[in-house]
Amino acid sequence: MRAGRLWVYPGDGYGAVDIGKRHEILLPAGAPDPSTITQIISAGDATGDGKPDFFLTVATRCGR
Repeated sequence: MRAGRLWVYPGDGYGAVDIGKRHEILLPAGAPDPSTITQIISAGDATGDGKPDFFLTVATRCGR
């Protein structure tokens, strides 16, 4: 996959996923590189626009 893309793989309810049903998450301008994401939480529709929203935590480097 090309760098800078983020995908979600829906579960099948039995602990497996079908990679054919994956969906690309469209990231807004200025979003962190997906390789730096350490946690993703699905929050339902937090903004009221009718689309699911996600909250992310991102790894930071302290320069040491």
